[in-house]
Amino acid sequence: MGNRVVIVEPSGAADNVFSRYMKLPLLGPVILGTVLRDAGFQVRILNESILGRPVGPSDLDADFLLVGGLTCSALRGQEIARMYRHWYPKGRVIMGGIHATFMPEEALVVADHVVTGEAENVIVDLLKSGSDAKIIAGSAVKNLDDLPSPDFSLLAGAERMNVAPVMTSRGCPFECSFCTVTRMFGRRYRTNSVDAVMRDLDRARQPFVFFYDDNLTADLRRAHDLCDAILRRRRRFQWSAQMRVDVARDPDLVAKMRAAGCCKVYIGLESVDEAALRAYRKRQSVQDVQHAVSVMHRNRIAVHGMFVLGCDDESATVAKDVLSYCLLNRIDTAQFLILTPFPGTPLFDSMKEQGRLLHTDWSYYDAMHVVFRPSKRTPLALQNEMVDAFSQFYSYRGALRDSFEAVTEAAGVVRRSNGARRVLSAERAALKVIGRTIVGRFLRQNAPYFGMLASQGP
Repeated sequence: MGNRVVIVEPSGAADNVFSRYMKLPLLGPVILGTVLRDAGFQVRILNESILGRPVGPSDLDADFLLVGGLTCSALRGQEIARMYRHWYPKGRVIMGGIHATFMPEEALVVADHVVTGEAENVIVDLLKSGSDAKIIAGSAVKNLDDLPSPDFSLLAGAERMNVAPVMTSRGCPFECSFCTVTRMFGRRYRTNSVDAVMRDLDRARQPFVFFYDDNLTADLRRAHDLCDAILRRRRRFQWSAQMRVDVARDPDLVAKMRAAGCCKVYIGLESVDEAALRAYRKRQSVQDVQHAVSVMHRNRIAVHGMFVLGCDDESATVAKDVLSYCLLNRIDTAQFLILTPFPGTPLFDSMKEQGRLLHTDWSYYDAMHVVFRPSKRTPLALQNEMVDAFSQFYSYRGALRDSFEAVTEAAGVVRRSNGARRVLSAERAALKVIGRTIVGRFLRQNAPYFGMLASQGP
């Protein structure tokens, strides 16, 4: 065999218009490509969303094809593998990533090998020496500093990214019922050293950084150290990250985050229904949610709230309650997601056992489409609740209100009662117009799917 490797991250479902706006790559393929480059392989990485087109036969000319991705891109990944086999029958196909980890037999229909879990410790030997085993279990990287910094020059189109993606940890000490992270990376929270993170930040040339960590502040002491190191840098940049509401219990850290350039946080607020929070195993209360939003806004940090609809235990009015909460508390941007039973989660196992899955067309397992039968309403009713929440939050009326506030603030007419300037009202207004446009496209493109849901009946 030769040493030419092409790694492909497939695009999500064509009917999910939101995927058009997700132009950042998963870091797993880039790190894996860097590991293989260091081992002497010629590596190219193709991300269909960044390319803006599907990959074709000429893109796949290599001795090895590696395909990863999420559940919603799994079928497209299998399609790419079949294309590769047709045009390059002597090549070898290796599949991995979250979906293949939990559905390896499915992946083996089109792949020579499936690597489950973290692949960095096994991929070089597999490509150099092969293996009689079809399913190869990866092993957790104990010291993340042993991994190379991702080389984005291997990624076609990377020069068009205006946001620098940086990952500083793996694993999560929590175990939310709908999340695959702990099953994929374990509950032990592993981190890069602060020095290693600084090296990755030094390599970034974009003015904005997004930390990919599932919970950047899982270790509060380490989060302090990270912010201190950023503050010691001469080059300033803005950044955002995902985190849990419990970060607000350390107001000194939140203030330090803002001083270090944090402008927006993505928080899994999940619900304003206590029963739903318990069912999701969130270990947080509605009061915790409220406190987190208040603390962030006092520190002039915008909040992107992520909410989940569809829990068996939630109240019948939860969608309206969540929307009212967002509008009342001026959540800056929001996602209203459908509870989705992803393979590898306890939720998937229970839904499958109960016979509640509507289908396994993975393209729709993207948290934007109802794929299971809810216990208290029809599938279409749940889908409509999500769409209505998006439509009302990202409304033209809301955009006009934010535009008016931007003008009056600029004129010094309005003073916020809490003394905090959140994200600029003008920016909120622009985001709401964009969001409303996306919702309209989503409705038009998914009309056939909504028709299928309607046929499910009560």
